[in-house]
Amino acid sequence: MTATLRKKGWLFREWSVTTPAGEHTVSYSGRRYGYEFVQVNGEVAAKTRSWVWFIPKFEFKVGDIPARVDVRVWPWLTLRAVRLQIAYEVCYNEGFR
Repeated sequence: MTATLRKKGWLFREWSVTTPAGEHTVSYSGRRYGYEFVQVNGEVAAKTRSWVWFIPKFEFKVGDIPARVDVRVWPWLTLRAVRLQIAYEVCYNEGFR
């Protein structure tokens, strides 16, 4: 499985994900006041409230395959690190060591 970064913005990332079931679009957004979410093919796959600070982990499915997005945010509200895992395999890593 592969993930290619398509769009990069303030508290936002979007990837093209290729799985055995086909091509998918996965995105993370922390731009909304009070909540963050992950979308798969335009549909919300994981959403949570984040009143005090950003949520570090989102678990969801891409088709029938388990997936996860991990995020870390700097105090000045920019993404410090983001990682996308599909089927427990890291497909995209930005900032994590």
